Amino acid sequence: MKQGSLAHDAKTPKSSMVVAMSPESVLTNGSNNLYVGGERVVHTNVGTHGASVNVVETSFWEIRCGAQDSSGDGTVPIRSGQAPARSGGMSILQQFMVAGIDHEGAYRFPATQLVTQYAITKLSAMAKFA
Repeated sequence: MKQGSLAHDAKTPKSSMVVAMSPESVLTNGSNNLYVGGERVVHTNVGTHGASVNVVETSFWEIRCGAQDSSGDGTVPIRSGQAPARSGGMSILQQFMVAGIDHEGAYRFPATQLVTQYAITKLSAMAKFA
């Protein structure tokens, strides 16, 4: 995250507040960049040789997702997959580690589909409804 194009003042959200903002508070241009605060400004320039349009995202903060920085299956970093078992305590009832199967591709196998159905059924049976 870096400072955006708008001057920071008393109305500028603190960088620590950005993570709690709603999706409506963040602009995106459809790429990897996210813009906090500000607005999309469209400039139209008309000259003797035609017209041009320039779109600028103004913001207090600009956020760009970084590149993958650890191993994993291409969808989930290995440390994220290990986190439930490490820090979940007694709330983690069961976790499966299956070597040689990627995250998304795993669901193409009937055995994986059955294990997923089993887990959903068990969790549903444990749920308390109001």
